[in-house]
Amino acid sequence: MRPMARTMVWLAVFLLVDSAVYMATSYEWTGGLLIASTAIAFAYVALVLRGAVRRAANEAEAAPSEQVGAVELDHVGPTIWPAGFAVAAMILVSGAVVARWLLIPGGIVFVAAAVGWARDIRHQHAHHPEADAVSPGSETPAS
Repeated sequence: MRPMARTMVWLAVFLLVDSAVYMATSYEWTGGLLIASTAIAFAYVALVLRGAVRRAANEAEAAPSEQVGAVELDHVGPTIWPAGFAVAAMILVSGAVVARWLLIPGGIVFVAAAVGWARDIRHQHAHHPEADAVSPGSETPAS
């Protein structure tokens, strides 16, 4: 995260300089103030990231050095259903803009994608019962 925080700082500096140049060379102030507010937002994000990095480093130093074992977090494998949601979104937008009757097939595709994705996730978790034995954030099996 340190490179990200550093990048945010440099973007904030660039936008502040850009804001100053814009305000000095243009005849309107709105754009320059918007660029300056964006620079302030980037600086704020950089400060938050920097604080997160420091907290994580302090917690890593304070943590005991014992290695109990690796914790395997649940992970859902690749699935086609997000593409189904994208298709449903396109049909729903077309229904809202072009023809209202397209909202019905869009809703059907949306519900089908939601049901399919839920079944996919349930099927993947059914094949890995040992993943439920260790809860994320703890190193010992749950009782």
